[in-house]
Amino acid sequence: EQTQRTCTALRQHGFHSIQTVEARLKEYFVDEFEREAPPTDLPVIPTEETASLEKERHVNGGEVVGPKKEKEDTEPKQPKKRRKKGLSDGSSGNKILCARPFAQMRGHTAFLTFATAGNALRPDPNVTS
Repeated sequence: EQTQRTCTALRQHGFHSIQTVEARLKEYFVDEFEREAPPTDLPVIPTEETASLEKERHVNGGEVVGPKKEKEDTEPKQPKKRRKKGLSDGSSGNKILCARPFAQMRGHTAFLTFATAGNALRPDPNVTS
């Protein structure tokens, strides 16, 4: 009701584009959560390519004979090493912070009213008549 009276008074004094916004404090519960490592024993779903490679491996006694290369690499390729992102406390980084809002919002509600002054001349509030 106080906000409605304020908006009415603003309109009477030449303000326009009046907008009121409700502001409420919303608290969150923040906790540290440890992530589980993904499972590594997932079944492999064969594709046409892997099925043909397995068939070729079975026929050739365990070896896969692929297309001939012009130049063979003598050194085996090393997989690129990923740098582990460790935390400053030395932990492995499997913990993350999670936030969720509380079920109930309690507390005070505030209403913020914004308005634009019109071009009409207004009396000076500091001058008494």
